[in-house]
Amino acid sequence: WMPVYLTDAHGLAQGAAAQYSAVFPLLGGVSSIAVGVVTDRLPGGHRVGLMVPAMALCTLSLVGLVMATAQQNLTMSLVAIGATAFCLLGPYTLLAGAIAMDMGGRKGSATAAGLIDTAGYAGGTLSGIAVGRLAETGGWGAVFSVMAALAAGVGIVAAGYCLEHRRRVVWRAQPQPG
Repeated sequence: WMPVYLTDAHGLAQGAAAQYSAVFPLLGGVSSIAVGVVTDRLPGGHRVGLMVPAMALCTLSLVGLVMATAQQNLTMSLVAIGATAFCLLGPYTLLAGAIAMDMGGRKGSATAAGLIDTAGYAGGTLSGIAVGRLAETGGWGAVFSVMAALAAGVGIVAAGYCLEHRRRVVWRAQPQPG
């Protein structure tokens, strides 16, 4: 949908829109490597904790994309697209790999990875339909507003998981009666 957005919202030719949209996978790849390196060095291996600030920044970058679309500011749109990719794709890489192993353990990590990836593919399939319909009916600003709300929701879920993880770690560290 990104080349279509760049064509619709900024009047780019299809070829130029396709070239500019390469910023998303480029910065997503950089993010995947950076997040992997950073989380390998986190104490206790609590990788989900990185997702909370990443989703907050992703939400802000999507709000920036709403504003860039309203102002028809191509540079601001490209910066927001790149920031969204950087904040989203690194944490997503963790979900399908390292976090699946953390959550699934020795016997369930492959199932956890499969379930996480399946959810991503289902979301990708539905997004093709939903993004198209929403863009036609509400415009690109509505699309990015919904995406920002979804990113905020993911951040809230990740924060809840982090709090639960900390509670379990503190509970295990305390002396148990008996």
